[in-house]
Order: sequence, then C-alpha cells, then structure tokens
Amino acid sequence: MSEFEVVAELREQTGTGPSRRYRRQGKIPAVLYGADKDPTPLLLDANAIGKQRVVSYPFTGYWSDIGTIRSFFEANLMLAEQKPDFSIYNPENVELTTLDGRVFRMDLQAGLEKITDRNGNSVTFSPNGVTHS
Repeated sequence: MSEFEVVAELREQTGTGPSRRYRRQGKIPAVLYGADKDPTPLLLDANAIGKQRVVSYPFTGYWSDIGTIRSFFEANLMLAEQKPDFSIYNPENVELTTLDGRVFRMDLQAGLEKITDRNGNSVTFSPNGVTHS
C-alpha cells in the first residue's frame, strides 16, 4: 500500500450549512481527534482525496468523543435524558440497594442471583447451588 500526504486546513465554521457550502467548493469537512486534545475541525481537498483509494467504515453504533472534560460531562448528561442515544438500562437485570447498604441483584426471569452486604460479603444463588464469600 502506498502512502500519500493529505493537506488540511483549519475549518472556520462547523455545522450542516457551512459543511454543505464547503462541499460545493470541493472541500471535505473532517474532524481530527486525539488523546488529550479538543477535536479540531478541518477541511480536506476533495480532488486530492479523490485520486486515492480511500476506505471508510459506516459505524452505526453509539460513539461519543470523551477526550475533554466538557465532552465527558455532556456524554454523562446524555445518559440521564428521557431517551438517550445509548442506554445501560436492561429491564431484565435489576439491582436494589437498601438503606442499610445491602444490594440485591435479580434477573427478572431467573429470580434472585446475589445478595451483597455493605462489607462486601455476598451470597450467590445459581442452578449449581448457593455459594458465599
């Protein structure tokens, strides 16, 4: 596979409207992500990219950049929305924590799976029997 250099320029404006204008000008809106850096909006030359064999992957799952404190905070707030983009809610597995600190883990189909006290001691119920720590 051969290498080629991509020349990029900083993008002044972001959003749907500016992105459409950039595309009409033969530019490709892009974002550069990196560890401990804010995302950097860029513009690539569509003609330079068009001469190369470029492969992309259509990712349809949940993804969020949490490389900055702000983006991490916003991703966490999203989980509290009525219908978040990503949900850790599973109605089949629930946990109940009582006021005295005991945790009851239940599978709504199989029943009670585990009881843990506030000291970390636990009793586990499974088809193989009852075990304790």
